Parts: sequence; structure tokens; C-alpha cells
Amino acid sequence: RKAAAFVTANNPLVKSYSKNIAANIRSDDRDLLDLNFRIGMGLFEALTLHGTGYVVDPSSAYINKSGNEASVDFVQFPSETLAYQAGDCDDLSVLYNAMLEASGIETAFITAPGHIFTAYSLGISMERAGRIFSDTSNLIDFDGKAWVPVEVTLVEKGFLEAWRVGAREWKETTQA
Repeated sequence: RKAAAFVTANNPLVKSYSKNIAANIRSDDRDLLDLNFRIGMGLFEALTLHGTGYVVDPSSAYINKSGNEASVDFVQFPSETLAYQAGDCDDLSVLYNAMLEASGIETAFITAPGHIFTAYSLGISMERAGRIFSDTSNLIDFDGKAWVPVEVTLVEKGFLEAWRVGAREWKETTQA
């Protein structure tokens, strides 16, 4: 909940950056995949192309702060992470969620001991997702909608790897 306060989707830089990318994706008339899925993938790949990378915050890493309710982790605002082109798990998750939210896509944080990552809604039921995706095992069924879990720290490895790992982490988190 604390990280959600940093998701500033209306920040002019974040909004402009995200809406321009989403508009280009929307203008592509190929309807091979769900639109929210394509926008989520496009925004993620834009961060990769932007040169955004994962770095551990040495003074207040999330892993060191997450177990103590009284401690406060330093979290960058999305515009700062875009400008610095780097952040730790909470910074990158906040940025990615802000970009998705600025594009009109519902998001959520997923927390695991010492870690935070993200998921975004496809805005469709799992049943409909099953007609679009040949395998829905890497999607989350939540609140009657299909969600895509994404391990944003893998921004340098590409969307498909980040989705695969995010799904694995979600399964490990929910089975624990």
C-alpha cells in the first residue's frame, strides 16, 4: 500500500511517455493479441530500449526494509526512475505501474518476503484469455479477470522473460 502512493500516473513526463507509446500500439491494426497485453509488453520493451536497468539501492534495499513495519525504504518517483534510467525492485515496479495506469490499465503490486513486483489486468475474464492464449498458466485469475505478473527487475532481459519469472514468483508466493 505504501508503494502505491508513489504511482504518479498523472506526472506529465510519465503520462506523455506512456501515452505516446500506448497510442502507437493502439494504432497498429493487427489484433493478434489482447490490447492490454500488447500495451504492457510495449511499455516494458520501451523501458528496455530506454536503457533502464535494475540496481540495488545500497542504503535502503527493499529486502532489508520490507520485514520491518517501522522502517521506510527510499522509493523513487516514476519520473526520477525514468530520468536516472535505474532503480531497485520497488522503483521499477512503481514506474511500470505508473506507466500502465497512465495508459488506462489497472495494476497491482505483488509482495513476497524481501521483494515487490507487479501485475497488470488484461481487463478480460480467464475464460476469454483462454481463447486468446494457448496456455493461461502464466496468468493470474483475480477478481474475475486475467492478470499478467511481471518481474520488472528483469527489464534488461525483455518482457517474455520478465513475465515467465513473474508467473513463477507468483506461484511460489501463493504456495508458501
